[in-house]
Amino acid sequence: MMISKHKTRQGISEIIAVSILLLISLVSSVIIFNFANTSFNKMTDDYKDQIDDAKTNIEGRILVSTIYRNITNNNLTIYIYNYGAIDIIVDKIYVDGKNLEYNPHELTIPSGEILNVELPPSAPDTGHLTIITKTNNRYEVYYET
Repeated sequence: MMISKHKTRQGISEIIAVSILLLISLVSSVIIFNFANTSFNKMTDDYKDQIDDAKTNIEGRILVSTIYRNITNNNLTIYIYNYGAIDIIVDKIYVDGKNLEYNPHELTIPSGEILNVELPPSAPDTGHLTIITKTNNRYEVYYET
């Protein structure tokens, strides 16, 4: 019978092997948790921003009630009614795609009120009127005076 002169090899002890596997599992779990938590928080914030924007758009509503040519100064006069729940600030007024100057220049329409706006005499008697508010609400109407 032959006896091996080499010492029999022994592997890593079971305790060390289990400890390494637990460490790998723990590190992987922490990485996955942090990724999922960050992603979930970002999605929640984005969703909240979209809801806030939609709420602002719903609360800020306007309607053009009357448009006519003023015979005293030849300006095109429009009456804008704010039937929303918040005050509206008009950012731009376009007629047929052209940005027009208007009076008053700082145009804030309180909730529930009507305000008249004077467009210059160069505004046509018929056209496509577009009003854009600071909250990016758009109101569009085709008019004839």
